[in-house]
Amino acid sequence: MNTFSVAKYNSYPSIATAEALFLQQLSAAGLSLTKFLDQLSPLLLAEAHEGHYAACLIHRHCLLQEGERMVSHGRSTRPSRDISCRIVPERWLGTGEEVEHRFVDAGHPIPLPPSPKFLEKFRDIVERHNIDTIGVCYAPSAAELAPGFTFLESAGVEDRELVVDVVQDAFIPDNAKVYCSAWVPEYGISPLGGESRQEKPAMRCTHACIGCPP
Repeated sequence: MNTFSVAKYNSYPSIATAEALFLQQLSAAGLSLTKFLDQLSPLLLAEAHEGHYAACLIHRHCLLQEGERMVSHGRSTRPSRDISCRIVPERWLGTGEEVEHRFVDAGHPIPLPPSPKFLEKFRDIVERHNIDTIGVCYAPSAAELAPGFTFLESAGVEDRELVVDVVQDAFIPDNAKVYCSAWVPEYGISPLGGESRQEKPAMRCTHACIGCPP
């Protein structure tokens, strides 16, 4: 069973450093962001996995104290000492180690984590290019995030809190530094409406951070 380590979490880089390191690793591998993400699309879109998982940038949101985990509940994400069985992992390293967690409300099914076979295939791709800054997270459902919208994260008012809002892409400020932290593959829209499976899927940013600590 893969457990969570506070020391490991605190060793992850900030989002700005993680982005810079990711771009350096892509450059060293001779890949653009698009070409790298295109290699992950077939795995994320495989029949058994489609719509379940996304690629995410591994970083820490803050420094945790022993006994804490970063837990999202609704719009808020912050450190928690709660040991409820309703708290489950939502982000993982390619090894399966837990990174961050979410609280699942009663009456909602607890989502399945990625299988060992899925993670093995994921590691095959990222390790081939010596990239260790990308992990796996749950993908948002269409009900949670419609096309043309992004989860936008910003600092909250509570201790080490981040608040997530659903924002239309057109309203994200052009002059602000925005870090993308998760990508999901999706097909284009056909002229007749609905998805066009004849088109090559593209990875789009679904989760970003604005004004996050560098």
